[in-house]
Amino acid sequence: SDTQASTSGITTAPTTNTRTATKSVWFQTLAPVLFIYLQRLRFNQETHMPEKVNDFFDFAETIYLDRYLERNREAALLARLQDAQYCREYAQLEQELQRLLHLPGLQEPSDVVYEAVLERLRALDPGNSSHPPVVVDQSETAHREQALESLSYVYVTEKQQRERLETRMACLAEEMVQNFASLSNEA
Repeated sequence: SDTQASTSGITTAPTTNTRTATKSVWFQTLAPVLFIYLQRLRFNQETHMPEKVNDFFDFAETIYLDRYLERNREAALLARLQDAQYCREYAQLEQELQRLLHLPGLQEPSDVVYEAVLERLRALDPGNSSHPPVVVDQSETAHREQALESLSYVYVTEKQQRERLETRMACLAEEMVQNFASLSNEA
């Protein structure tokens, strides 16, 4: 077979008591058929014994092997770093979106809560003709109008923020796809 592989150096990153090691294999050329062997054992630091990995594993329908060719090594490593950065940013955006979607201590999404409170405030409005008139003093009316205005502002502001987050998340998802697609186009 004319398939050759080179192994990059092992990198380690010190943490508390463990080290993370990464081993990379970069191919010079590829054979027409590829067999993949999965290492289904890992070393258990506590028992000092190998243990079977039972985690589910599957492959994508298409595997882009150009990402593992020696000639694409630098571009592939940069694309992986960029992809990791995209994933971190996406996770942060998703966390912020969840914070906006759910008010602390409530099961209902924040949209439902805001709309229910706004509807309730509007229903209590003496000028609302769909309900019988309620006699209230001017200060109560002023407080209700101020609460309605404030809540409307918060609702609209948070809705705009959610839309910005969702748009950025969609852009990031597309950038992640394009990140490696550009590598395939270079090969």
